[in-house]
Amino acid sequence: MAQGASLGLTLGASLVVFAYLGYRLDLWLDSSPFGLVAGCLLGLAGGVIHVVRRVQELESAGRDGPEAGDDGP
Repeated sequence: MAQGASLGLTLGASLVVFAYLGYRLDLWLDSSPFGLVAGCLLGLAGGVIHVVRRVQELESAGRDGPEAGDDGP
């Protein structure tokens, strides 16, 4: 459960950070709203890529069986 929450927070944080950077870029270049849109898209893409890779890692670890020291349910 905590891993899922962590992935959700990571996705949200990347979106917020890149949106903010895009907003600041718009202010600097006076190019509103293109920087904000690009920042949102980059943040979303990066976050989704991270989530997909992490889920694949977790699935492959689950297929290998219980980890050493794991008593199971």
